[in-house]
Amino acid sequence: MTRELYKQWITTVFLPSVRKFQNERGVKKKVLLVVDNARCHLSKEETELIDDMIIVQNLPLNVTSLIQPMDQGVMQKMKQLYKKSLLREMLLVEDKLCVLKFLKERNILHCCIQISQAWSELTSTNICRAWRKLIPACDIDLENKKDMSEDDILQILYRLPGFQNITVDQVSSWLEVDSMIAQNLVVMF
Repeated sequence: MTRELYKQWITTVFLPSVRKFQNERGVKKKVLLVVDNARCHLSKEETELIDDMIIVQNLPLNVTSLIQPMDQGVMQKMKQLYKKSLLREMLLVEDKLCVLKFLKERNILHCCIQISQAWSELTSTNICRAWRKLIPACDIDLENKKDMSEDDILQILYRLPGFQNITVDQVSSWLEVDSMIAQNLVVMF
């Protein structure tokens, strides 16, 4: 995205859609455009000069990932599926003493393939649940259900060299590291 494409989107997509919506309802009001602080976005002043119908509100710095449903739920679930897949592959290493070598030999292609597989394992339920903070009706009964428990992962790790002394707390921390980072960012604001 560039500043020019963003301006083009406002003039050829956003404003015509707003006008059509308002015309269908017989109203003409100002509209609020909420944007993050991406470099490609025009400033509040530049955007509002395009049309006096637009009121721009910029999100505070570094909060986009905390409030966007994709970042809050879907990406977190995909990362969990990726980590689960990585553990499976580590268990399939024929020479259990070569797990470290296996990890060192992984490249970006291996990671991309695994991420793609994790993405394909996401369900419509995962996506629906990602919206639950903004739309409470999306909070379905799977709130605390996980595909694999920490204990299941712990049992897998015990079979890998170098992981015999790992604890449930360490496994939980590994699975929840992204959530902890997000919570720390919220505390900062």
